[in-house]
Amino acid sequence: MQSRCNDQFIVAASSLYVHAVEDDLCAGRAELASLKQLTIVISKGYQGRLGNNIALSSAAMMYELKTNISGLSTSHALKILVNYPDKYVPDGSA
Repeated sequence: MQSRCNDQFIVAASSLYVHAVEDDLCAGRAELASLKQLTIVISKGYQGRLGNNIALSSAAMMYELKTNISGLSTSHALKILVNYPDKYVPDGSA
């Protein structure tokens, strides 16, 4: 994130993994031009320093996203990318 401080970042991970790398994500986020440049998609509740960057998935979204619980966060992240291509993809094509 430090070398790409003007880019947008989206992370799909389990809450357990986010907690494990929280220090690294916080350090990277501090290097970004805006806190809004980082989105973290997880499927379970999260309490921590990255709370403002969390987009929660829920089991109720599985049918709409055509996925199972294993792929829920990744499918939710993909939906975010598709709905906001100009935010996450440099040329706007997702």
